[in-house]
Amino acid sequence: MNSILTLENLHVAVNSGKEIIRGVDLTLNPGEFHVVMGPNGSGKSTLALSIIGHPNYVIKKGRILFEGREIKDLSADERARFGIFMAFQNPQEIEGVKI
Repeated sequence: MNSILTLENLHVAVNSGKEIIRGVDLTLNPGEFHVVMGPNGSGKSTLALSIIGHPNYVIKKGRILFEGREIKDLSADERARFGIFMAFQNPQEIEGVKI
């Protein structure tokens, strides 16, 4: 089975250089449901923002594969075209736009 998203030995730092994520491995396969849980300050948001390509987070080491393709060097805009982005939990309703 080909994974949808694979993180291999992911190390992520903020622009200041402080490493927040150290060596995360994760594989998300089709049909699976995953939850990332942890206390405040444990790196959950950093993980999500690094996957979507936020410019304030620097991938120091490791790989991010989406459907087998390396995406860590793609811009947030390019990742969004693949369907990788973050959305608000309670978005504003806009007539004619399906969520």
